[in-house]
Order: sequence, then structure tokens, then C-alpha cells
Amino acid sequence: MLITKPEPKNLPSPVDVDVKKIMKTSRLIKGFAKLGSEPLIAQVEAIQDAEKANGQVFETNLAIFGGGTEVALLDPTHAELLQATPTPPPTPTPTPTPTPTPTPTPTPTPSPTPSKVGRPQTIGSPSPYLVKSTTQITTDPSITTDGMTNYGTIYRGAAVDGTRSIWFFDATRPFDTASGFDGSDETGINADNIAVFKFQNLRLAGNPTISTLSGVTKLALVGVDGITSGPPGGTLTFAGLDTVLLATQGGPIVLGSEISFQNIQNLVFYARGVDAALTLGSSITGVSRLRLDSEGSVQVNGNISADSLKTFSNGDFLQGSSTITANVIRIDSVNGNITVYASKLPDPASGGTIELDAGATLNILDPSGGGPTKRSSIVANGNTINFISPSLFTFDFSNSNLILFGAGSGGLHAPNINFLGPNFIALSGADINIFGAELPMLNGDKPFSGLIDASGSILAVSNLESADLTAGANGDCGRKCLCRDCSGKRPAGTVAAGTISSTNVVALTELSTSKFPPMVMLPLARTIAA
Repeated sequence: MLITKPEPKNLPSPVDVDVKKIMKTSRLIKGFAKLGSEPLIAQVEAIQDAEKANGQVFETNLAIFGGGTEVALLDPTHAELLQATPTPPPTPTPTPTPTPTPTPTPTPTPSPTPSKVGRPQTIGSPSPYLVKSTTQITTDPSITTDGMTNYGTIYRGAAVDGTRSIWFFDATRPFDTASGFDGSDETGINADNIAVFKFQNLRLAGNPTISTLSGVTKLALVGVDGITSGPPGGTLTFAGLDTVLLATQGGPIVLGSEISFQNIQNLVFYARGVDAALTLGSSITGVSRLRLDSEGSVQVNGNISADSLKTFSNGDFLQGSSTITANVIRIDSVNGNITVYASKLPDPASGGTIELDAGATLNILDPSGGGPTKRSSIVANGNTINFISPSLFTFDFSNSNLILFGAGSGGLHAPNINFLGPNFIALSGADINIFGAELPMLNGDKPFSGLIDASGSILAVSNLESADLTAGANGDCGRKCLCRDCSGKRPAGTVAAGTISSTNVVALTELSTSKFPPMVMLPLARTIAA
């Protein structure tokens, strides 16, 4: 408050007054209408009350009575205090600025779940993507590892989604056609209605949890650049699924012994890309149908036990340290070599077949065992066939329906193998060199059967017994041709053996034998010399 005379030349310093007391006693207030500023006045009164309570202001012994500017001293109680230190004008407590109500953070709109159909999108991170024991896969389809969920899609079939290789891999390679991947029965396994997840790189490190709720019972895991395995590993069962396909778009599949596969009805490996190799060090047991396909080579180092094993490769097939036990075995190498160990291809309990087809050389090594094979048929084809034993071995197929060895221009070489059984067929676009071929006794007799046919010569250390023996005869059959009257002229050939027993012997150069059987043994034998 300012206390001053009328028409002052200078303004004095303001002093604090008791506003509440003024409002109760001042004649300027009493008896008049409301001022309109009562709320502000009440606010100042409240501030002064608080300052009094805190000792910031005091009631003094100074007063102004009536009009004028004369100040009266009422009580000397605070006189010394007022003279020593004048009371500074109080600093009014500022009205606190109300805290603004924070704007709530809007709840983010969840990303919609991707469509279940259409070509799969590549999961690029992490790379490699780890499938491990804590991974959860639903064939609806989604995959979750370490709290991160990604999505796949479902291939429904060529009629709906188009060519399988284009859908899976964005393009078709000749291998996709040759292997049958794009066919209606692409691998002998129905791969329609299959949940597909595609990764830049994939590593198998444990057995995931599978849920087929609202999903399908087939699963494909595709690695664009490759598929490998790693620790901690374990046995992969993919429980709840009937089909598992592990495929690459343009890279190798290399799986070690730290993982194994067990009790999967249909299991397919498909290594795709120029020279992409399939190297399988994992053991496989309890599988109904196993398929190993590679645009490059196939090497099997882990033991295999399956009802059916089929492999198809552009390059070599090599049976490493593995034992392969299967009722049906079919190994195809279009342009490469096949190497198998006969001692590590044990017979099933009964029946079963083996078919080996090498575009280059077929090597059958280390035969062993005694007694006749239980296989109903064995068919082996190669441009060159080497049936190798370090010592004399009798290959007994007395109980089999068909044994066929078909060689091309490289010939058939089995100098330590004595073939024993009916219906033995040996064909060669060059020479046939074996230890011998014998027919089994049946009711005290040896019924003639089989065919031994070489464009070059037939050479045997021991006996040759067959319904037909032909060396250097007319005709130009391929290695699988069984005809007897083919066109063309073969080069001159020789039939040479310890004893020759046949109903039909044709040799365009000479017939050589250390013991020609008596006439009763060969009632229909013919010898033709060039």
C-alpha cells in the first residue's frame, strides 16, 4: 500500500497492511456494493495468513486512524525490531501454474497377421536363423524363436499356386524338372498343402515344438543360401508332422552328427543350386520314406534306417562310413559316380530291392557275408561297373528273381566275383570280365536261364553257365537292351572260360575253353568263329 499526500512529487515506498482488517473496518469498504475483486482479495488474505503463521510478517504498533497520513505508535513491543531492521515487503507466493494433463500415448495399432497364402517372404534376420529346442512352430503358419515371431505361408498345390519350384524358389532350374520336384509325384511324397518358412540361412540346433492346431501336417524349411547344423543339437522328431522337407534355393546342405532325425514318416532333403552338395553326417532312424536329392553330390556318413531310400543327384553319390538299412534302395547319379559298400547294405528280413544307376562309374566295394541274398532283385547300371573284392567272393542270389548288371563303353569288371544264381543278366558295351557265372541246382538239374552279352569279349576264370552267351555278335543294344536281334555290327569278340555251358553261344572270333562240356550238356550249343 502507498500512503501519500495529494499531488505528491515523489511516491514513497510501499508498506504492507493487514488486508483482512481493512476489509472489516474501512469505510471505503463497508456500506458499499461488492467490488467484484473479492476472489483476488481473499487470495491475498490467505497469503498473509500463511506468512503470519510462518513468522514472515508481524502485527506492528503502527496505525493510521481516520483520514490523513499520520501514523500513531500504539505499543512499543516491536519498536526496536522495526528500528533495527525494517521489515522488507513480503514477496508474494506466486500462484502455481497448473501442471498440464499429459496427452496419453496412443496404443499402437497391431500389425495385421500376414496372409497364409502366396509366396513365402525370406526371413533375413537373424542369419543364420536358429531352430532349437525352444523354437515354437505352428503350421498355421508361424515360427517363434527367442520371443521373435515370423510368419510363413502354405503351398496348396500347382492347380492353385502354380509351379512348385517357382513358388518355392522364384524360378525353375532344369534340376527341378529332372528330379521330379515339379512333378505330380515330385519325390514319391505328396508335398501339397505344406507350411513353408524361408530363411536367408538356416541352422538346425535342436528339436522344435510343433503345433498343427488349425494348420497342416506338412512342413518345409527353406534356406536360401544353405542349411547347416550346430550345437547343442539333439534328436529331431518334428512330433505331430507326417512330412518334413529341408530344402535350399541355391546352396549346400551340410548336417553333422550333433543332430539326428527319428520317427518321421516322410523326410526329404533337397540341395539346389549349381554344384550344391548334400553332406549328411546325421543318423536317421524310424523313417518310412527318405529322399536325398542334390544338384551337386550326395555323401552319406551317418547311419540310415528307413523303409525306403531314394537319392537323385547330378553329381557323385558316396556312401562314406554309413550303414544303410532299407527295404527299397534306389540311387541315381545322372552325370557322376556311385560308390557303395556292399557289406554296409545289409539285407532286410525278407524281400527288398536295390537299384543303382550311375551316369559315369559304378563302384561296388567290399562284398561280404555268406548264403544267398534276401533281395528279390538287384539292378546295377553304369557306363563302367567295377565290382571289387580283395579276394574271391561268391555272390549268391539263388533265391532272387532278377540280378542285372548293365555296363556301357567302360565294361563290366568283376574278376574276383563268382555269380551264383538264376536269371543272371550281364550286359556290356565293351568287355565283361568276371570270375565266373554258375546256375544253381534245382531238383538235381541246372535249368538254363539268364543272358551274358558283351560287345567286346567275355572273360571268365571259372565256369560260364547261362542260357545265352554272346560276344562281339551282331546288334548294337544299349546297356539296358535285352533284345537278341538288334541291328548293326559289333566288333569281334571272344568267349573264354574254364567251362562253358549254354544253350546258345555266339562268338564272332573264337571260343576258348579249357574244358568243353560233353555233348549231353550242350544239346543246342552253337559256336560261331569269325
